[in-house]
Amino acid sequence: MKPLQKSIIKAISIAVASIVIIASIAYFIFPQYLFVIPGYEVYTSGIVDHKKIGQLYNNGQQAEVYTASIRLFEDDPINNVKSGETLAYVIPKNQWNMLEWGDTVKLRLLTELKAEIAELFPSIKPPEWSINRLSGLDIELNPNKSTYKTGETAVFNVTVKNENSLPLEITIFESAIFWIFENGKTITSKSENYATQQIALEPNQEYSFSFQWTTNRSIQENSSLIYYIRAYIGYFTSNPENTLIVTSMITIEN
Repeated sequence: MKPLQKSIIKAISIAVASIVIIASIAYFIFPQYLFVIPGYEVYTSGIVDHKKIGQLYNNGQQAEVYTASIRLFEDDPINNVKSGETLAYVIPKNQWNMLEWGDTVKLRLLTELKAEIAELFPSIKPPEWSINRLSGLDIELNPNKSTYKTGETAVFNVTVKNENSLPLEITIFESAIFWIFENGKTITSKSENYATQQIALEPNQEYSFSFQWTTNRSIQENSSLIYYIRAYIGYFTSNPENTLIVTSMITIEN
């Protein structure tokens, strides 16, 4: 082999070895999100352990931060969190509103502990660890029947009951904000009549109202779809992170 060829091969080998060494050192020293290729989307999934409203100061200005702690089913390669561990992600407020403890979610991971919900499969029944979070305030969402035909109007009845031994004041929406989910995707939502009111519930007193949804979605012939209905009703005036959220399920068929 000619001396020149040997020199070129030696130079290339040294360069490659240097890149490998530098990359290996950087992997352990710098956050992994620095190595995410722009435009390449990274996902993980898990169950919502809890959610919280926090405060963040940026350039002297105070702002609210909406976080959801997710117990991961898969590794988070951006934040270097392993499956089975829990991490609090900052998510958009509109997604935080519809999220509930016990939901199964797929997250699109961003930098700085931020994430967006790509898919959401609602929890029908609140998990055991969240039972006491509303301090004796019970909420129910019941459709007037379980199966509807396409184009039929579904009616949902909401009841909020104070099961405490003391009176309770809450802020509640006169018309619920609600979302319809299909196969993990939000297919529609309703937030008109966003009027609010404060109500005082005596011990064992109930407050009830209803809302409607016309099932005008196009459905393929001979198909049957299951929709998850989630209503965001209101919150304690003293603790806005304790949102009153309840889920029901109906079937739409031709």
